[in-house]
Amino acid sequence: MMKKSLFCLLMATTAFPAETRSWTDAQGNQTQAVLRGFDGGDVLLQNAAGKTLRVPLKNLSADDQGYIALNISTLIDPSAATISTTPVPASVPVMAKTTWPTMLTAPDGLTNADYVELQSKPGRHLYRSRRFEYVLHARDKLNPVVMKDVARVFEGTYELLSQSPLGVQAQPVNGYFHAELYQTMDTYHAAGGPRGSGGVYVRDEKVFKVPLESLGLKLGTNGYTRDDNFELKTLVHEITHMMMHDILPLLPRWLIEGSAEYVECIPYKSGTFRHSDLLGSVQRYNKDRLSGKYRLGGPPLDFIRNIIRAPLVRKEGQVRFDWGETSPVPQIGFYHSSMLLTYYFMHLDGDGKGTRLLKFLDAVRAEQPKHTAFVKQFEAYRAAMDEFLKKPEVKKLPDGRFEYPNYLKPPEAPKPPHPDYLTANLGQIHMGILLDGRTDAQLQQEASTALQKLGIQATP
Repeated sequence: MMKKSLFCLLMATTAFPAETRSWTDAQGNQTQAVLRGFDGGDVLLQNAAGKTLRVPLKNLSADDQGYIALNISTLIDPSAATISTTPVPASVPVMAKTTWPTMLTAPDGLTNADYVELQSKPGRHLYRSRRFEYVLHARDKLNPVVMKDVARVFEGTYELLSQSPLGVQAQPVNGYFHAELYQTMDTYHAAGGPRGSGGVYVRDEKVFKVPLESLGLKLGTNGYTRDDNFELKTLVHEITHMMMHDILPLLPRWLIEGSAEYVECIPYKSGTFRHSDLLGSVQRYNKDRLSGKYRLGGPPLDFIRNIIRAPLVRKEGQVRFDWGETSPVPQIGFYHSSMLLTYYFMHLDGDGKGTRLLKFLDAVRAEQPKHTAFVKQFEAYRAAMDEFLKKPEVKKLPDGRFEYPNYLKPPEAPKPPHPDYLTANLGQIHMGILLDGRTDAQLQQEASTALQKLGIQATP
């Protein structure tokens, strides 16, 4: 019975601690290897030569099985060693680590994007890598080398986030995360891509949409190839949103965009993310954003204290929230400030280990199942209310109210676990953990001082 429980628990997880140890099989044979995953009842071990070995769980010694059970609570996701085309099962999100990997490269076995011939047709080409499914809306296929570059970014960003404090807070749909690639900007806009954007993650559809133009791809004699403007940072930004899907409603907007900007800022080249080079990249990012190139014709960079609370804009007697939806300049300023604040909470706040941010994310992850359950209850209530209002005995009043006879009873609205579940303040529920007794102005001062010591100017 103990072995069956262990098997079921392992099936619900995807990764293990990266520690080299001696493993013993039922025949007494030993090998030095790192635990890399669990697939179809087999334990995946990677030896010093980099070769992945499959060993049935039942064939391992009692000590080895005990080691696996004891380390389940500290799972991470370096499952890149699992070379498999089997789609990823929908399960619990990948748990996060407390630090970022210094350097990470997704193995080639995960980044091969296979063309699915039987499900493709003219104008619609389907590709699949280990965890992602890509639909290319274009006349011609992508050059295989270019498609591999694209898949490498998707799979590599997943690997990076799975081994980071952010973790992967999303589940695939039917075994894959989905991306739609469009031949032109016009077809991208026609599919719902926002004007002025180079890519977007549509949360309601659970799909990432991006035009080939934004990636610097051009049509050549052998399909689409890279041009001089080949750029994949847009992918990293939007994939980060995709991988945080389940907790996005519970995050303040500055942290949603700041986290994506932060991950996008991690130096990336030829399939490798180098977090060890992040500081220099952030310094360059900040210098660029303070230049006239980004600020020309727009307001000064938003102060950090202004992104904690939504700025109110009064217009024609109304008060509304505005981050500059009609102008890209203030939007860039918002992204800039958000990234700096995210970097501060990751590396400079308090003990310098991101403790407050980790506690905040833990609280958000704990809140997420309650929020998801409430949303389902509320949707059911709205559907029941719509049916109730259709009854001929129910009379709608001009002020939005309605009347009904005593023998009818309207559906009862579910009670939210928190009063802000139905307000624009949903992402602020756990902000007290980050502020930790500080006022917005105090946080602004602390963050500005800490950033300036690193040569990062937080305000003009």
